[in-house]
Amino acid sequence: MIPLSKLQFEIELLDHHAPRGFWGTRLRGGYGDILKKELCSCPQIKNCENCELFADRHCDFPYLFKPHSHLFLEMPKGKPLGDKLNLPAPFVISAPFEIDLQLKKGSRLTFDFVSIGRTIERAVRVIDTFGKLGRQGLDVKTETGSLEKARFQLVDVKDLLAAGRSLHTLGNIGQPVVSDIQDLISATIPNNIPNELVVEFVTPVTVYQPEFPELPGAKPNKKGEMVRGIADFYDLIKLITNRIGGIWQVFGNEWLGQADYFRWRNALLKESKNILVHEIELQKKTLYRFSKNQQQPIAMEGFVGAIRVAGDFSKLLEILLMGELFHIGESTAYSFGQYKLVF
Repeated sequence: MIPLSKLQFEIELLDHHAPRGFWGTRLRGGYGDILKKELCSCPQIKNCENCELFADRHCDFPYLFKPHSHLFLEMPKGKPLGDKLNLPAPFVISAPFEIDLQLKKGSRLTFDFVSIGRTIERAVRVIDTFGKLGRQGLDVKTETGSLEKARFQLVDVKDLLAAGRSLHTLGNIGQPVVSDIQDLISATIPNNIPNELVVEFVTPVTVYQPEFPELPGAKPNKKGEMVRGIADFYDLIKLITNRIGGIWQVFGNEWLGQADYFRWRNALLKESKNILVHEIELQKKTLYRFSKNQQQPIAMEGFVGAIRVAGDFSKLLEILLMGELFHIGESTAYSFGQYKLVF
């Protein structure tokens, strides 16, 4: 269905002024910055679509960081992606930590990196890029207002699909195990499936589609879009199937086609209507990232909270676990849309 690899990075901070706040946006931004420096032959062109190398499909950067439908000669037609130009990123960073305390030199942090598409076979590139990001350092403003670099070093990179085997030993970088998502998820489904669970939304889930309910306290952004929430379990399954379907359509094996995709999706949505919602608590969360192109902070909004539900999850647990792995909503490359199942 969808081949993937899953790495866990452990980093050690080399400075006393490591940035506070949400690290998902920093890691994604820094990763892209280093990748572009390494791979882009035309750094003066801000949008890859305006580059001749992009048009000729001779550059790896958009494939590895921000895929576009024009890159694919045989891009599947129809839903769920339809005629979208910007496609799902070929990676997901899981960095749920939002740090309020000042970190010290020597502190260690971990984050996960799930690869799909071309990124799977470029594991050496991915690991090397984060190593170079650590040596370059993350931009951080100190209390005095000066701009400093917060550096870190890679302590280890573990292959989570190979029982945590190290891929970063004595300077040698190994290749990770590749698994199909269905095989991976099937191995984690418990024999006795519980009839109650809580879905905790760990990082903001960003949803703009008008069919979802408005999130209390939300205001239109510069594009006039309103960040939205979910009203029931049906809405959650719709978000997950949209996300998994989009990844499957671009990066997966044996794509179903639009008609069979809707049959698969509708069967899951029908099952979701039998799930009873005991409690749903959502609140708006705003985080910021710094845009180098616009040279200003950009607000990123979504909902966090939890939904407590009960019922027969035998036909829904697989898709719930897939969503837990790949996240949901928009900005998943920034570590947005991460949720956790609590049984």
